[in-house]
Order: sequence, then C-alpha cells, then structure tokens
Amino acid sequence: MFSWVKQEQGGRNKDGEMYQTVTEVLHRENHLHQPTTDGFIAVMYGENEGVVPGNALVVDPNKPFRKLNAFGNSFLNRFICSQMPNQVLQSISIIDTPGILSGEKQRISRGNGYDFTEVLRWFGERVDRIILLFDAHKLDISDEFSEAIRAFKGQDDKIRGLRRLMWSLGKVINTPEVVRVYLGSFWPNPCRTLRTGGVSGSLKDIQSLPRNAALRKLNDLIKRARLAKVHAYIISHLKKEMPSLSTPPAERAPHQPRRLPQRHKMQSVDKMLATKIAGLMTMIRDEESKAPPVLVSGGAFEGSQEGPFGHGYGEGICAGADAEDWIVSREKHRYDEIFYMLMPVNGKITGVNAKKE
Repeated sequence: MFSWVKQEQGGRNKDGEMYQTVTEVLHRENHLHQPTTDGFIAVMYGENEGVVPGNALVVDPNKPFRKLNAFGNSFLNRFICSQMPNQVLQSISIIDTPGILSGEKQRISRGNGYDFTEVLRWFGERVDRIILLFDAHKLDISDEFSEAIRAFKGQDDKIRGLRRLMWSLGKVINTPEVVRVYLGSFWPNPCRTLRTGGVSGSLKDIQSLPRNAALRKLNDLIKRARLAKVHAYIISHLKKEMPSLSTPPAERAPHQPRRLPQRHKMQSVDKMLATKIAGLMTMIRDEESKAPPVLVSGGAFEGSQEGPFGHGYGEGICAGADAEDWIVSREKHRYDEIFYMLMPVNGKITGVNAKKE
C-alpha cells in the first residue's frame, strides 16, 4: 500500500495523469473523475466493482482500517473504499488523499470535524510509499502543504516526489540527503530522455513495493520497539519523581529498586533487537532468494519496463536513443539513392512519385 498526497489550487483538477498511469483505469464511479478536496479514497482490489462508505469500512475485519474509527464520524463521512477487479490492485492498494488548497480555502474545505494532519500521520506510519505530487510550475510550497508534509516526520525513507525542485523541498523535509524526485512529461523536445527516465524510475519503484514489504514491516517493528522502550524509561522516571512534588526533601526515601524500570523486561527488548531481529533478517533474505521475484503486474506495468509512455510506439522507435551519432546517418546513403531516383525538383518530389514508391 502507498499513499498519494496531491496539491491543487482553487477549482483546478488534480493531476490525474500520473495517477491513472499506475492503475491504467480507475473505478468508473463519478466521484473519482471529479476534483475532490475533502475526501480520502482507498482504491483496492475487489471481485465486484463498488464503493464501501467509511462507517461500514471500519467495522470490516478484512480491511486494515478499524483504528480509523477514533477520528470520528466527520472523517468517516469523507472516507470511502473503491473496489474493482484490476490486476494491479492485486499487488498494491492506493490511498488517494484530498487535494490541499491554500490559505482560507483549506480551512473552509476541511471544517472542524477531524484533524487532517493526524489522519495523514496515521496513514504515513502504515504505508510502504508516500508520493507527493506538485505543480511543476510552482516555485514554492504553500504553508498548508508544508504542514501536511511535516505530518510524515519520521517517515522520510518512504517519501518520493514528483515534479518538484529539490531546493523547495529542502525547506520542508529536514534531511541532509536530497529526496528522490521523479520527473515525467510527454514533452518530445530536448530533456525528453531525462523526463521519460524519471517516469520509468517511478514506475519501477512502485513495482518493487511488494518485494520489499516484509523488510518494511520489520523496519517498522524495530522502530516501534525502540519507541516503546524509551516510553517505558520516561514513564518510570516520572513515576519515581511523583512523590517529590509533595514530600519535603528531608523525608524523601532513597531510591528503591521497585521504582526503577523492570530490568529483565528491558533486557528482553534489547535481546530481541540484537538477536531475534537479526535472525528474521536472515530468514527474509533466504526466502526472497529462493522465491521468484514478486512484482506488480497488469495495467501500466504489463509487458514493458518503460511504463505506458513507450506503449504503442512500434518496433524500433527507441533505436539509437543512447547512441552518440544520428541513427538515420547509418542508412542515409540508401535512402538518398531512392530519393534521387524519384526525380526531385528543388529538393521535392511529386505526390504521384511518392505514392508509387
């Protein structure tokens, strides 16, 4: 599963071009073709096409959304699951987040019903990939979008960007490394190779998500175990210091072992992180080496590593793309001979002769 975070301005349509690249054809329901700014949509595999509303979704034991019930009815009324029998969705699920407006429009759109950034944080902790979509011609990132990106603090390894200058992202994502940014366009002129390479790279990154799902879950387990350990130390310290709020210093009892964190529990956590997790890593690598690679198939990923941008071009359309010389010059003398046999006048041939050839 991975999440999309999209940016839009006013009534402009959200950029659905890259979104449809992943799933080829999304659900035909009307709500998916209109620009929505206040709803979360989970696009998942289902034998029958249909839409499941949020209140019914959180009580379904077969769906991983039961804990979203804590955000209340205001959020659940803006959360739906769209199911369809698409081959791509057998391998990945997509969470389409609401578009993010600027200024007062964002506050009015969200209302006071639920905490938008907390919902983003909940999804960010559980997904495999977070893809940020930007308007390429915008030079800066709005305050509202910056706040949404900060909700993914601690999940920097999952974040990917589409069409954004990295020095703009550097103001929001506090990491010393540059966030991976993919570029994509149908532009046929100079820089086309750079842009199509970015499209291909983004599709390959999505295609490899099922293969790395086990390692991602193990990484989250280690992260949660360490946070639980730190939390236990803090709570134990606060519990130990509580009597000092009301007891005079002279009457305070010396430190007692029962007030300290239980040592054997802390040691068991350390042992688990040092030994058992290492064993799990070895098991995962062994299983992955023996099993065939698990990749997303179908839709835009079917039959081509280049994605849909090379589909239907015909055999040999990319021949010579990486060569230093012009590929036409290799056979130019042959075609020059045919051209001059058609008796050109001022460098042009007649339509009759061209049809004969």
